Amino acid sequence: ELGVPLHWFSTIRRVLRNLKMTFWEDRPQTIAIIPDAFIFLTSGMNLALSLGYYYNPATKHFLFSWLVGVIIGALLSAYLVQFLIKRYFVLISSFLVVVAGILYTAFPFDDIALLAARYINGIGTGLIIVPFIVHCSEISATRKRGFGLGLEQLCISLGVFIQATYISLWNAGSTFSPMRIHGIFCLGFGLGALGLAYLVIESPIFYIRRANDAQALNSLTCLQLPAVLSDEKKLLLVEHKNYVLLNEY
Repeated sequence: ELGVPLHWFSTIRRVLRNLKMTFWEDRPQTIAIIPDAFIFLTSGMNLALSLGYYYNPATKHFLFSWLVGVIIGALLSAYLVQFLIKRYFVLISSFLVVVAGILYTAFPFDDIALLAARYINGIGTGLIIVPFIVHCSEISATRKRGFGLGLEQLCISLGVFIQATYISLWNAGSTFSPMRIHGIFCLGFGLGALGLAYLVIESPIFYIRRANDAQALNSLTCLQLPAVLSDEKKLLLVEHKNYVLLNEY
């Protein structure tokens, strides 16, 4: 005998069934932040460069330039997030990531071009960090908020892993520049984010703050399956409006 009470199995099945149901209902909330994940993958790869996972000797300016770019982008987004919808941030950030990827790929031996690419990617990362945290916190169900916000660190860590792995395994006799590989990754991830920007569903809180209840209700309808208007979602709109009033006055 296993010595496990039979009711444990029924409890586990019930928990798994509930998890499956909530995942299905909340699936649009996860899909809405997928473009951010692609951008954060390039962020992790550039962070790895700052940590020293770079094949050729690098100056301190090169190592710290990306971090300076992130600070600049974050300061800009902290102000602009009050006025711009999330999709605009995704489009601008992914465009900057693509530009940086082109520079990395086309000019892997040009120090000035590589430095510019580092700043551009850093600004693109900084521009998406603040909107991502705000947007994900506002659209995610309470039970999934930690998972959604954790996606940032997961993708950054995966980006560091990709950069560290291919640099560690790089063949010294290869005539192909490792920086060009870095650029190809950034270009691919940036284009992926740019193409998936249409998946972004705006936060209902953003529209409530602008007294646009129709758009807020539309966002709430799209964020939870089935994507049809219901009395439950009208009640959610009232709850969100009360939340905004409570936190702004």
